[in-house]
Amino acid sequence: MVGRIVTGIHFKEVLLYNFREDKGEFLSTNMLGQEPELLAKQMAIVANQNQNTEKPLKHFIISFSHTDGEKLSNEMMIEIAEKYLAKMGYFDNQYALAKHTDTDTLHMHIACNRIKFNGECVKDNMERLRSRDVLVQLEKEFSLTLTANAFESKYQNYNKDRAYFEEQMMTESERKLYVREQVRQALKQHPISLEEISDILSEKGITIHVASNGKGISFACLDDTFKGSSLNRQYTFTQLSAQLRNNAHFQFNQVIKTTLEDRTISDVQSFFEALKVKGYEARMNAAGNGWSLAKGEVEIKGSELNRMSFKRLKDTIADNFIRYELQVIKDTLFGYLKRRGDNFSELEGELLDKGISIERNASGHTFRRGNITLSEREVGGRISKYGLNYLLAGNKVDNAIHKLKDSALRGSIAPLLKQSGIIMHEQGEFRYTVGAIDIRGNDLYRFRDDSLLVKLEQNRIRQLAITAMAASCSFSDYEALLQQENITIFQKGERLCYQSKDVEVKQGNICRLDWVTNQFVGQTLSKDNRTPLSLGNLTTQNREDEDEELNKRKKGDDYGQTM
Repeated sequence: MVGRIVTGIHFKEVLLYNFREDKGEFLSTNMLGQEPELLAKQMAIVANQNQNTEKPLKHFIISFSHTDGEKLSNEMMIEIAEKYLAKMGYFDNQYALAKHTDTDTLHMHIACNRIKFNGECVKDNMERLRSRDVLVQLEKEFSLTLTANAFESKYQNYNKDRAYFEEQMMTESERKLYVREQVRQALKQHPISLEEISDILSEKGITIHVASNGKGISFACLDDTFKGSSLNRQYTFTQLSAQLRNNAHFQFNQVIKTTLEDRTISDVQSFFEALKVKGYEARMNAAGNGWSLAKGEVEIKGSELNRMSFKRLKDTIADNFIRYELQVIKDTLFGYLKRRGDNFSELEGELLDKGISIERNASGHTFRRGNITLSEREVGGRISKYGLNYLLAGNKVDNAIHKLKDSALRGSIAPLLKQSGIIMHEQGEFRYTVGAIDIRGNDLYRFRDDSLLVKLEQNRIRQLAITAMAASCSFSDYEALLQQENITIFQKGERLCYQSKDVEVKQGNICRLDWVTNQFVGQTLSKDNRTPLSLGNLTTQNREDEDEELNKRKKGDDYGQTM
């Protein structure tokens, strides 16, 4: 089906035409009577309720495919018309339907009142596109030939065979509709000049002509030429030029914005070169104090593009480059520290690789890259707060603790840290001395006081659990020994949890119920010879790890006797 829509004023004239006997026949109406004059009066009465609508009449002409003519009964056409009106928003509006058979193509005319009985007017925005969609739905619903979208799809790719083209677009109105649709589609591609939109339309067989006075525009398709104003008010020369200009402004602004996001651009010349790579040409004026951006025949002054005057452009590039240089310095410093780097020479090498020199002075360090110089205070973050030397020393402590095995963390770690040149002070808050630098434990990255205490307590629990297991003949003995050390065991499903001083241990073999209970299978110690239920001095530091201790136990070592 192919639909046409006409908006008008005169109900009577349309109805008289629709119901002419030499054209076809009356099919249906939701008004009283069948006489055109009577139907027109009823429509006029309702339309007069809304004085703001100048054109209250809608005239829909729906044509059917040649192949569908025989299967279309009057009842089916009435049903199609009523569903079409409902889907278009004319649910309870007055209408009169007639069938015409005076041409080779069967078609029907629907005269419809835009004004509802309550005086409201049905909105008709985008109705031609909506009509096309509705007709496609009805074709599928009634198993009719799919032709509603054929006009659009037929010309997606222009065939330069003139005879074929003329055959397919048989009428001037069809060619006009085709041209209007192709102009609309071309504008969706956001062309910035007449040259660009002309190239797009030429692929569709449409040529643009601009009037000699430069004030008019027309579109030619085959032997027909249509003024822009006849296609759409937006397609006049003035309106179309404004759209193209807006597109150019938006496109140029975007390319300036994205190019300036590259902060490695250090000066105006390199900025212009970056634009050239993207297909744009930056031009300086004769005085050297202004610039413009051009692409093809379109040129716009920089001052019109987000007010990017030449002075502002230079200042923006300079500011961006300074920010980039500063960011390189900061990223290199903080990146090294976040990786727990603790060697000044190693850091100095990384800085040099980035073109950054570092100098020591009385107040700390100064960092230089190009023309940019930063003191520690100006770097910001933890470097500004603590100083570089302090953070490097803190990382050294952090790394030293991290390298210690869990078995070494079951008692005081001060002697082990001393081997790495770190003095640990355990009274009150943890403090560490590295060379001449005193470091608070709470300033470390990973092992602040709380986290270190938790780790030490967790390792103490694990050590005591293994020791108690070796000294027990049953699970109840094992549980009793741990309770003497204020360690509570509780079960969660198939897992055991250990808790002491608000610290919990939830992972490891000692938390597997099946693994723990299996350790007491096959014990042959008599009650009299077994180890007393006291850990005594079993809390010594230098115990082996869990697997080694269990291997000893399996070989028959008597932990109670050896200790």
